[in-house]
Amino acid sequence: MIGKQTGRVSAAGLYNTPTLMERIMNRHGLLPAALAVLLTTGLYAQRADGETNIKLGKRYIDQLRGFSLRPPAGTQRLRKPSPSLLVSWVRRDAKTGAIAWTLSIQQAIEKQKDLNLKAYAKALEQKLTLEQNLRVESSKLAPTAGKPGIHIRGEIAGRGKLWQRQVWLLAEPQRFLIFSITGPAATKATLEKVMDAALGTLRVINLEDALKARKENIERGKVFLKAITDEKLKAAVDTQPQWYLFRMQGDYTGFMKVLESTSRRENRNGVEIRKWVMWKTPKAPPRLLKSVLFTTADRSLEEWKDRFQVGLIEARSGSREDGIKQNELIVCSLAETVRKPRPHWQERAKKKIVPEDIYLSKAIGDMLSRLVDLTRPAAYSFASYTSTANAFDMRTFTVVGSDSIVISGKRMEAVRVLDQAAADVEPATLWVDRKGRILRMHTEEGLQMLLSTYAGVLQRFPNAEKALAVMDRLGGR
Repeated sequence: MIGKQTGRVSAAGLYNTPTLMERIMNRHGLLPAALAVLLTTGLYAQRADGETNIKLGKRYIDQLRGFSLRPPAGTQRLRKPSPSLLVSWVRRDAKTGAIAWTLSIQQAIEKQKDLNLKAYAKALEQKLTLEQNLRVESSKLAPTAGKPGIHIRGEIAGRGKLWQRQVWLLAEPQRFLIFSITGPAATKATLEKVMDAALGTLRVINLEDALKARKENIERGKVFLKAITDEKLKAAVDTQPQWYLFRMQGDYTGFMKVLESTSRRENRNGVEIRKWVMWKTPKAPPRLLKSVLFTTADRSLEEWKDRFQVGLIEARSGSREDGIKQNELIVCSLAETVRKPRPHWQERAKKKIVPEDIYLSKAIGDMLSRLVDLTRPAAYSFASYTSTANAFDMRTFTVVGSDSIVISGKRMEAVRVLDQAAADVEPATLWVDRKGRILRMHTEEGLQMLLSTYAGVLQRFPNAEKALAVMDRLGGR
């Protein structure tokens, strides 16, 4: 008997799914607030020509369902394609925008214990034939990621001649994770390579351990946030300008200036953080960001303003974001330049109720390494607001322990920490000094952020002063 499938997909439904543009503009971590926007230029989407060499993107993590993997690069992830899916990715034709193929992950829960996988596979073939019109070409049992699995291949009957491969992985005694890829039958060889490449990175997570750790980290985060006072927050402020260089694949691609100060808003004491970021890649105009963050120690009042622009002289495109949190409510306004038929701002406002006890304000999020106890290994989890999704990501900050790092040819003592901006992404690795000042950061994609000086920034980017002046004219307090 085939149990309830909590992630069943209709091939016809998938190929009628409307385009969902995913932006990660507001994943606030120790990176600048909207640096992710600067990276949506396709820098990380290293598309393979003709799919002969399958390249993979950033690791996707789902701790609540117990798996992680790296999907193919150059695909678009659908955050919530339908209630029945865990997640899916689509590859679109570069010219037409039509879906070329879809990779999806579903789940099936069985009531029966001690499943006979061979008998289950036979029943599954019949079910797929009846319910999904799948003409099964082959079916076999084979392990994947150390777990037993059923591999089924076949053509979906009807117009279009779609080919599909499904892998039913028995992640736990009564729970299957279902990986399927669907596309035109003529691209069967490519689809096989894509599936093999993605499954080659699959990791199955122990759900019980993951949920226990998540609960402990959230509780630790609550205690940490409750203990932040005006005095602690003020003491963590670095009154000296902080300068950083960004490097990608050996090339310097940008810089960031950070300036912190104590401040007051609405007769409330707090901290203000100003950030100026320029990101420049060959054959592309500079991308500029000015960000201003404010928070009180108890996070009852928070404000932020982001201003983004492409180009140093004339703005080719841009966006802005204004947010305010007062007590348990966030009100956020997003706007972007729409240039057809003529340039104008298109705005939309969003509201969200905040989980007060675990909410991490953006400014405190930038100062975490100077507020947590660096002398003992521990992990802290918080809810951080993501404006484009109008939702909360689970950010986890982990103190790993003492380490050392070489900077400018000199070895320095440091503390290594991990900063996971959301539960579905790989963490960045940071090295900080004993006071929590960031010395270096590495991400999975190869991005590096290096502590520098004003002179060091000017050496790499002689137009830095001009860029800073342009950013100051973008607005925001």
